[in-house]
Amino acid sequence: MLPFISVRRVYARKFSTKPLNILFFGSDEFSAYALRSLVKLKHKQVIDSIQVVSRPPKWCGRKKSVLKSPEIVQYAQDLRLDQPIHVDSNEEMLQLSSLCESQKIDMIIAVSFGKLIPNGLIGRVPYSLNVHPSLLPRYRGSAPLQHTLLNQDQYTGVTVQTLHPTKFDHGSIVAQSDPLPVSDLLASRPLPPLINQEDTRPPKLAKLMDQLGIVGGNLLADVLEKRTYQDPVSHIESNYGPSYAPRIKTEDKMINWNDSATDLLNRLQTLGPLYTFKRVQLKSKSPLSLKRVLIHDFDVIERVISNQTCGTFTQDNHDGITISCGCNTAILIKKLQFEACAIETPEQFMKKLPKRCGKTLANELVFVNET
Repeated sequence: MLPFISVRRVYARKFSTKPLNILFFGSDEFSAYALRSLVKLKHKQVIDSIQVVSRPPKWCGRKKSVLKSPEIVQYAQDLRLDQPIHVDSNEEMLQLSSLCESQKIDMIIAVSFGKLIPNGLIGRVPYSLNVHPSLLPRYRGSAPLQHTLLNQDQYTGVTVQTLHPTKFDHGSIVAQSDPLPVSDLLASRPLPPLINQEDTRPPKLAKLMDQLGIVGGNLLADVLEKRTYQDPVSHIESNYGPSYAPRIKTEDKMINWNDSATDLLNRLQTLGPLYTFKRVQLKSKSPLSLKRVLIHDFDVIERVISNQTCGTFTQDNHDGITISCGCNTAILIKKLQFEACAIETPEQFMKKLPKRCGKTLANELVFVNET
C-alpha cells in the first residue's frame, strides 16, 4: 500500500495572466484527455493557441500493410485544431525553435510523447510541463500504467511535472493527485470513445488509461488556471520511493505456464495477446523446432487440475482448449493463432495440429514456456 503524501504549498506573488500559446507534444489516448482539457481552457481565455506535435505515422499489422497515425492526430482533427506537425528525431524537434519564436510559444506540454524533448527546444520557451500517469518518482519511464497493473498495485495517480532537459521524469513536481484505488478505477463505468477510431487497447489498460486521463487532464487544467507552474516555491516534494517502469518488450508477453490462471488473465488484459511455443517435427529425421502460438482470448475456469504438467492442453468438448497453469489452476482458450496462420477457433487449431507439427508431436499436447 502506498503511503499518503503530506504536501505543503507556498504561493508567492501573482504573475502574468496573459493567455498562453501552447506547443503540445502527444501520441495516445492519455494525451488526448490532456488536449481536451487544454481546448476547454481556450474558452476561459487561459489559453490562446494550441499547436499539436506528434510522431509520424508508421507501418504496422501483418506484413506492415497498414499505415497508422498516432491517436492524437485524429483527435486534433476532431477538435478542429491546426494540422499536427510530425517530428521524430532531435534534429526535427530542434527545428521547431523557429516556430516557437514566430508563434510566441509560452509553454511546451508533453504527454505520452515517447521522445525526450531536447534542451535546445525547452530553453526557447518560458515554461514546460509533462503529465505522467504515476505518483512520481514511482514508475519513472515509458510504461507506468502497464507496470501498475502487472504488479497489481493497490493505488496509483497522476503527476504534473516540469520537463527535465536530459532525463525522462526527473523534473520538479508541480502537482500530484491523491492516491487513487486501482480497483475503483477499473470498476468505474466505461467511458464513451474519445477518439473516433477502432480501439485496440487491452481492456484493463484502456480502462486505467482513460480514468487517469481524466484525472490528468483536470490536474493539468488546475495548474494552468492557477498559474502554479510560474512559481518554483510551490513545487512539491513527493514521499514516494523512486522506481522504474521500462518499455514493454515482446518477451514480456511470453507465457510462463507456472503462473496462475488469474495472473495470466491479468497479463492478457494488460498487454494484449500473449504467446507460447509448440514443439514441431514435420518429418521423423528432421530436427525439432519451436513454433510460436499466440493466445488472443481466454477465460479462467473454476476447475482444479492437479498432477499435470503446466502447459498441458486438451480439447474441451469442442468449446475450447483447456490448459493447465500454475497453482493447480486452468484457463479455457477461445481464440488462438499458430505461427504464420490466421486467428482460429480451438477446434480448428486441434484439427490442424498433425499437419503443422507432424504426427508424433501433434500428440504431444503441451505448450512450452520458452525457447
